[in-house]
Amino acid sequence: METNGLSRRNFLIASAATGLAAALAACAPKATPAPAAEAPAEKPAEQPTAKPAEQPAAPTATPLPAVKEAYTVRFMCRAGAKYLPGYEKIIAEDFIPNNPGIKVQIEPAPDGWVEKLLAQMIAGTAVDLFQAWGNIFFNWVERDLLLDCQPYVEATMTDAEIADYNDFQWEGLMMRG
Repeated sequence: METNGLSRRNFLIASAATGLAAALAACAPKATPAPAAEAPAEKPAEQPTAKPAEQPAAPTATPLPAVKEAYTVRFMCRAGAKYLPGYEKIIAEDFIPNNPGIKVQIEPAPDGWVEKLLAQMIAGTAVDLFQAWGNIFFNWVERDLLLDCQPYVEATMTDAEIADYNDFQWEGLMMRG
């Protein structure tokens, strides 16, 4: 029997992709303010002979900040290699257009990934982002191997976005707080 509803697996994949997009957006470079225009040197006042015709101000587009260097963010996909095209599609459509200069390198999780990831964290060679269940995080938190994401959550997520998570999901990932 085939159903067209949203399966738990697809929901989890979509949730992980949404979390990835939010985390990657936090990595985007902040916009820098445009330099203030210098005041022109004063000229002697001229007496106008005729009033110039008023022209409407042309709208100006706000340019994206220039990217000084490209960033590559490494993401370990626990779902396996067969799901990489789905992740690549979501990242290409939703993340890359809004975050120029940030490349996402997706790496499928290897067998024994929990132990391998721990060893990579200790060696300083771990991926930047990864998927894991909450109970796996405790060992990493106790060793101070994870970045505290709360400042990014407070700076970038609205209450409505946080409300999209089930309480048990949100609270299950709260460590030390």
